[in-house]
Amino acid sequence: MHCDETTLQVIKEPDKQASQKSYLWVRVGGPPAQPIRLFHYADNRRGGVDSAFLAGFDGYLKTDDYAGCNRACSENGIIQLGC
Repeated sequence: MHCDETTLQVIKEPDKQASQKSYLWVRVGGPPAQPIRLFHYADNRRGGVDSAFLAGFDGYLKTDDYAGCNRACSENGIIQLGC
C-alpha cells in the first residue's frame, strides 16, 4: 500500500478558524486488477491518526519519512518501504 497526506482547508469547520489546516490522507493499494483508493480526513496530523487507520493492516507500506507513520508502522509490525 502507498500512503501520503496533504493539507486541506475547511471553511466553517467546528472549533477551528478557516485559516487552520486539516489533513486528507490517501491510501492506494489492493490487487493489480482491482486497485482501491481510500481517503481519510482528520482535523490534525497527530500520530494517533496514522495508528488508527493502519490498525489491522499487514504488509508493505510506502510512505515519506513522516514520524507519525513511522511510529504506527513499528507499533503494528508493518514493513516500511522508502519513498
